Amino acid sequence: MSKKTQNWFALSINIILCIIILFLFCIYCSKNKNIQNGGEKTKKTLLDKMVANESLSDNEKLTELEQKKITAEENVKKKNNIYNNLLTNLSSSDEDIEIAELDLDDAKNNLSLAEINYSLKQNMIILKNNKDKEKNEIFKFNVEINKSKQFNIYTMILMNKVKKLRKNTLVAPNDSFFKSELLKTIKETKTYAKNAHQKAKKVYTTCIGSTNPDITKYKSDLNNAKILAENLSENINKIDDRINEQYKLEKTLKKQISLQTKNKKNEKKKIAKETKKQEKQKDSFMDKLTNLFNI
Repeated sequence: MSKKTQNWFALSINIILCIIILFLFCIYCSKNKNIQNGGEKTKKTLLDKMVANESLSDNEKLTELEQKKITAEENVKKKNNIYNNLLTNLSSSDEDIEIAELDLDDAKNNLSLAEINYSLKQNMIILKNNKDKEKNEIFKFNVEINKSKQFNIYTMILMNKVKKLRKNTLVAPNDSFFKSELLKTIKETKTYAKNAHQKAKKVYTTCIGSTNPDITKYKSDLNNAKILAENLSENINKIDDRINEQYKLEKTLKKQISLQTKNKKNEKKKIAKETKKQEKQKDSFMDKLTNLFNI
């Protein structure tokens, strides 16, 4: 190997080593940044996207969230009027009143979510712009408590959606769309309910572990929120189990009915075949008898 080739080979090795070192350094910096931000980077949920700026500034996003809050307030008034009119109208059916009540609950929950999103964004901006390290604890806590509320109320919105879809499947049991939407919504609700419970426990643990009176004053409220989140999680799991059992039973019954129908068809075919055979034998006998008389 010539000296020139050796130098070129050594230079290539050095370049490759530098690239590897730079690559490992970038990975280290990325992981370190994630740890400083409170853990590894996770995929944004629908709720994260609700308060994300996207292409807006902080103030523009706040204005947008405030407008959504106003729209939600107007919707509550509208749904409340519909519900009250149905209650006072003697010709209203129980089903109409029940649906209007669910719609009103939906509107109220969506208003609560809009208010929480606005408060969450405000606290996120305060935390981001804070320069006083001593106030970091309370500002972080305010963000976490609003995130916990956000997940709790959204779980309640999904639970209400499950109720509506369940009513639709009872009215139209053979409608595959409603059944598919129900199962999909139950699955989504289970995920959010589980996360809501985890966040509620986490923020409660932060509260009882703090010595800051501005944080510890929420102890009772957060304990109630933790119990609510746990109940929501248990309820949706029970609904899921009950629906799955019901659908399994329906599937078994359909299979049994299909088998019985198939057996009946086979029995009819067997009878028809036997009848045809007997008629053929009868025709053969008559032909023989006719031939005998023609001799």
